[in-house]
Amino acid sequence: MPENRSRTQTGKRSPWAFTLGIVIVLLAIFGAGTLIYLSAEKIGDLMDNTELRREYEAFLTPVVMNDPDPFDDVSAANMSQLIDITLWSMLKGGLEPYRYEEYSEGDLIGIIVPEKDVEEQFARLFGTDVKPQHGSVSGGSYDFVHEPARQGYIIPMTGAVPIYIPKVYGVTQANRATVLLVGYIGSEEWQQDGTGSLVMPEPDKFMKVTLREREGGYYISALQATEAPETIDVSKRPTTAAPTTTAAPTTAKPTESSTASAEE
Repeated sequence: MPENRSRTQTGKRSPWAFTLGIVIVLLAIFGAGTLIYLSAEKIGDLMDNTELRREYEAFLTPVVMNDPDPFDDVSAANMSQLIDITLWSMLKGGLEPYRYEEYSEGDLIGIIVPEKDVEEQFARLFGTDVKPQHGSVSGGSYDFVHEPARQGYIIPMTGAVPIYIPKVYGVTQANRATVLLVGYIGSEEWQQDGTGSLVMPEPDKFMKVTLREREGGYYISALQATEAPETIDVSKRPTTAAPTTTAAPTTAKPTESSTASAEE
C-alpha cells in the first residue's frame, strides 16, 4: 500500500495538512465567487437590492422634484437649478430651522441659512470640482432669496408640491461609476384601485444619473435623458409612497414635552 503523505512517521496527520486543505478549498470557493461577483457587477442589474434603491430614491428626491435640465457633466449644469436642489435637499434632510437666525420683513417670514452651510451641502450632492455660485432662486410658487450682506439665503415658510418623484429601476456599474436608471413619476397622476390603494403611474420619462464615489458616499456627476428600457414592465413594479407637499420650515424650537412625545 503506498505511503500516506498526509501522515507523519508516527501515523498521525501532519499538523498543517488539514489546515492547508481548508485554505485550498476556501481559495477555490472564493475565487469562483469573486469571478461571478465581478462579472455580475459589470453587466448585472442590482435591481433586487430594495434597500439600496430606496436609499438612492431618497437621495434623488430633491434632485428630480423640480425637473432640472439634463447635463453631461456637473460643470455644465444650470447653477441656479443646482442651488435650488441644494436648498431643497437641506430642507428635506432634517434641517433644524430653530438653529438659524429668523427673518421677518413685510410678508416674507422665514430663516436665514448661511452660505457656508449651503456650500457644504452642495459638495455632498455635486462633489468639489465645481464651486457654487450664489444667487437667488425662483421656483414659481416660492423664492429662495440670496442676501450677500448677510452671507446667506432667506428660506421662506412655505411649501411646494414636487413635479416628479424618482423611482430607481436599475443600478449598474460602469467606468468606476454607478449609473442609475431613474423613472420620473408625475406627482399629480396617482390613482386609486378598487380597494382604495394608491397605484403608481408609469414614468413620464427616464433619466440616467451617474454617481461618482467620494469619501463617505457618492455625488452626482451627470444627469442625462434616456429611452425607456424595453426589458422593464413598469406596470408591474412595486409602488412608491405618493408624494406630499413639502412641509414649510418652522422656527419654533421643540419643547421637552414635544420631544418626549416624538420619542415615545
